[in-house]
Order: sequence, then C-alpha cells, then structure tokens
Amino acid sequence: MSTKDESSGVENPNDKTELFETAPIPRAVMSFAVPMMLGMLVTVVYILADTFFVAQTGDPNQVAAVTICMPVFTLCMALGNIFGVGGASYISRLLGKKDVENAKRVSAFAFYMTLVLGIAAGAIMLSMMDAILPLIGATEQTISFSRGYITWIAGGASVIALSFGLGEILRSVGAAKEAMFGMIAGTALNILLDPILIFSLNLGVVGAAIATIISNTVSTLYFIRIIVKKGYPLSVSLKYFKPDKKLVWGIIAIGIPLSLREILTSVTWMVFNFLGARHGDVFLAAIGIANVILMLPYMAVMGLSQGIQPLLGYTYTANLHERLRGILRFTMLTALGIAALLAALIYFVGGIVVAAFIDNADVISLGQYMLYRIAWSIPLLAVLFVLSTVFQAFGKAKQALVLSVARQGVVFLPVIIIFNIAFGRDGLIFAMPVADALSTLICVGLFLPLMRELGGDNKKYSKARRLGQ
Repeated sequence: MSTKDESSGVENPNDKTELFETAPIPRAVMSFAVPMMLGMLVTVVYILADTFFVAQTGDPNQVAAVTICMPVFTLCMALGNIFGVGGASYISRLLGKKDVENAKRVSAFAFYMTLVLGIAAGAIMLSMMDAILPLIGATEQTISFSRGYITWIAGGASVIALSFGLGEILRSVGAAKEAMFGMIAGTALNILLDPILIFSLNLGVVGAAIATIISNTVSTLYFIRIIVKKGYPLSVSLKYFKPDKKLVWGIIAIGIPLSLREILTSVTWMVFNFLGARHGDVFLAAIGIANVILMLPYMAVMGLSQGIQPLLGYTYTANLHERLRGILRFTMLTALGIAALLAALIYFVGGIVVAAFIDNADVISLGQYMLYRIAWSIPLLAVLFVLSTVFQAFGKAKQALVLSVARQGVVFLPVIIIFNIAFGRDGLIFAMPVADALSTLICVGLFLPLMRELGGDNKKYSKARRLGQ
C-alpha cells in the first residue's frame, strides 16, 4: 500500500503500511480484530433484538417463525460474502504487492455483482414462496408469520448482501473502524425501530423484518459514502468495472468456498428446522433463543479470526513469515481464552438469560437444557475459525472449499439426520457440538502441511522489526 498519493506525492493519511509491517503484533492484531469483534457482536445484538422483541409478544409461534426464517437471512449474508469476503481477501493481497489500480477494480466488481445477485435471489424467493415455506419448517401455526417475515427479507435481499459485503471490503484496506461504525449505526436503528413497528404499529414479526431492511439500507448507504469520499484504494465507479478472468477467479476462488459454507449453513438449518418442527413449535422457539445466546461467543471468536484476515493476507504475500507466525500464535491464544471464558459464563448465567426472553415455562426449560449441552464445544470453534481464516487469507482455495463443504455439508447435515433418527429430539441438540468437534479435527489436519510452508525465517521482517518496534 503506497504511503503517498501517486498523482500528488502527498502523504496518504489512510495508509496502513506501518500497521501491517512493523507495529507490535498485539497492537496490530487488536487494531484489526477489535473493530471486527465489535461489529460481529453488533450483529448478535441485531438478531438478538429481533428475537427479544418478538418474544415479548409472549407468542411462541412468532418466535418459532423468526427461527424458521433466520436461515433465509443468513443466505442473504452469504450472497454478500461471495464477492465481499472473496474481494476483501484479493484486495489485501493486491495491496501487499502495492497494486492499487487492481484493488479498485476488484472493489467495483464486487459491489455491482453483489447488487445483481441480491436482486436475483430476492426475486427467486418471492416467486417460490409457497414451495419454500413448508420446506424450511413452517407449520400451520407459523406459516402466516413466516410468510410475512420472508416477504420483506426477500424484497431487501440486495441491501442485506451489500451491507455485509461492503463491510468486508472496507476492512481489507484497514478501515475496520468505519466498517464497525456502519454496523453499529444499522443495529442502533434496528433496535429503535423494533418496538415501534412490532408493538406501536402492531405489526408483530413482520415489523422486525421491516426494521431489518431499513437498518441494512442505512448501513449500505454509509459504506458507499465512505468508499466514495474517504480516499481509500477502493471504488464503486462503473469505470472500474472491468472484469477479466484473473480478477473474477481471484475473487470467487475464496468467495465461493466461504459463501458455500454459509449457504450450506442455511440449508442445514432449514433441514434442522424441518426436523425440529416435528418436535413442536416450542422446540423451535427454544432453539431460536438458545442460538441467539450462543451467537455471543461464536461471533466474538469469529470476529477475532476474521478481523485479522487482511493482516494475514498482507504479511503472507509480502513474505513476512516470522511476523505471520507471531500473529497466528497471539490470535490463537487470545481466541481460546475468550472462548473458554464465554463458555463458562453461559454455564453460570445462560438459564437466567433464556428466562429474560419469554414468559413461557416450556420454552425456558428446554432452552436452558439446550444451552448446557452445546456450550462445551465453543473453545473448539475458536481453533476452527482461526485456522479457516488462514486458508481464506492465503488464497488457498482448495483447502477453503474442503473446509466449507466438510463443516456444513459432509459433517453437519448427515450428523443432524442420523442423530435425529437415532435419538430424536436430543439427537438434534447434540448434533451441533458433535459436528463442530469433527470439523475442527478436519481443519487441524488440513493446516498441519501449511505449517511447513511458514517455517522459514525472514530477513525482510527482521529488518522491519528493528526499524519499527
């Protein structure tokens, strides 16, 4: 990343070279990770707010509808990640080579393709609504609520995808604080709108969906303004929309595997909800509340790992292997510490938190039961998320693809089906931590050969460290 504007020779205030190359590792990691972690936690608050306010209606059927429809929301996020995360990974590697021009081309391509993909996906969902609803677990009691929720989510699929995709693009150039602020602004608006739309206007679960679309629109417009006005090596201008085979492959080689993971996650949860509906709408309401609570540790460790993706991509491309190893060690230890702490916290206060959501004894009892049997696997996810980010950052498309397919397809989906047949309701609950444990073992096995590639010392980094630390 150039330290000067090439046309004027003036020092660029948005330059992050020192942070990438010479800053002390804890400061560099936290500069990228903390905004991302806060942004991820904001996402938790986002979803938590919808679930909490809908639960305040006291109607388990409406809470179940949110649970049923959440995979559709996740699917829209996944569409944003195809070009958002794929583009971010490519941009950080381009900037490691000081290639600003192609970084702008990548960001413009990612923007327009995400917009088109979101519009197309929304149109498909709206046209196939009657076929989709029974397949994702909607029952006679929840189908009207689910239909209203998905109609609004499908209509705003493009802004949901852009909101998440553009946030990733901004983080790729070190604009983590701006990305975080955009997410916080959207979440704050969502929290403000939820009670107004759900209760004051008596829209119920549909009000939660409308609030989601409005807040994602605001975040998207903010991100576009930052890209246009702040002078980062990014663009949404059509003049930079110049795709070629190398550019497209550089994005989708990482974006498709990661998004495939999210898409498979959505499909898996649709299957989970379909099977769970056979155990009653109370089961779906309970798992919905439990999952929102579990998202706190999930998103914390995911935010830490995803936050360092630009740092890993830059140091890998710039051949700063010694610094790269230090970043991985520090991040892994930090992620494990955070995961263990939050898992312990869930065991101590998880039951109280479930009871704060809804005044329904059956839902509270089952939600507590679910939390206590899933939380033990949280530290395993810290390892899984950090190592998965390594493959994304390094552009290791094959390993990223294997991991994506393994966790949500080859492992999680069959485990859900087999455990449900063998153990019924409890089988569905235990399928989640068992699948995470198996996926972590696969991830570690894929990472071990990569360790040898990072084994050599590096004079360039040693010199940079002497000068900058």
